[in-house]
Amino acid sequence: MELGIVSVRKDGKWMHYAININGCDYAKTLLSQITKALEKHHLTTVNVKGKSYRIREKKKAGFYDVTKQETNTD
Repeated sequence: MELGIVSVRKDGKWMHYAININGCDYAKTLLSQITKALEKHHLTTVNVKGKSYRIREKKKAGFYDVTKQETNTD
């Protein structure tokens, strides 16, 4: 999806970029609509740092192979 936030003009070898106010207004409206839809459905985003709680729950239930070598990507 192209929002048109940036306008581009070519001048020989050079490319000139500028902020397109209309594109910014459209992006602002779109993000506002998405936010309202998320709030309406009570959806939230949670960032988890470190090992996932899902892995911890799978280990407790015996569904996770604890012999696998786990790598830390932090």
